[in-house]
Amino acid sequence: DIGARAMADALSVNETITDLDLSNNLMSDDGAKAIAEALKDNKTITNLDLSTNQIADIGAKAIAEVLKTTNKTITNIDLSNNQISIQATSKIIQAMKQTKTTTINRIKLTNDTVFNWGEMGVSEQRTAWWDNMHLGEL
Repeated sequence: DIGARAMADALSVNETITDLDLSNNLMSDDGAKAIAEALKDNKTITNLDLSTNQIADIGAKAIAEVLKTTNKTITNIDLSNNQISIQATSKIIQAMKQTKTTTINRIKLTNDTVFNWGEMGVSEQRTAWWDNMHLGEL
């Protein structure tokens, strides 16, 4: 996660990079929290790929909180193939539901180690989809 923290430092002052692919980097919750902190200041990243890492609930919740409260530039985020539980997944969906002004068009959460769409239920997925007019694909 030293690399993620270094990347986060650079992101907080970045004014040009729009696509950031940090997939397959063994990033854990600490790295995801550092990236989330940087996204509070970053106004250029639109596509963020954090797939196939070791991000679990703490890191996912940190990302969700930033998307809910601060960052309004990210349009696509991929958190698939991590270790995110159904509870954290639900928190991410709740963040999307509560944030009517989000610019998120696509969020990918499938194939997480503890993730199971069946546990969430179709109605909650549909609610997240329909409650957020900017959310194009869950």
